Amino acid sequence: MGIKKVRTATYISDSGKEFDLAEMTSSHILNVIIHHQKQLEAVLRCPGFEDDYPFLFKREQSLRDTIAVLYAEIATRDPDKDEEIQTRFKNNDY
Repeated sequence: MGIKKVRTATYISDSGKEFDLAEMTSSHILNVIIHHQKQLEAVLRCPGFEDDYPFLFKREQSLRDTIAVLYAEIATRDPDKDEEIQTRFKNNDY
């Protein structure tokens, strides 16, 4: 799970599937944000989180970074053009 930068940001799902953020529908991005927010909540509730568990802190930071990139992408989208974006990529017209 996470974000990697190539020419554009690529979202890598928990299962390893890669999605170019520009090609993802807005609803997909919003669903992914919710998914990772729930994961973040779970990590923060782990017993002993306050103690020195470097992997929990690393996972927390990775989730926060992923959510931030997804927020930045959705914030730049005009909801009135969502259908246009989907059609453009479906027809390879970009």
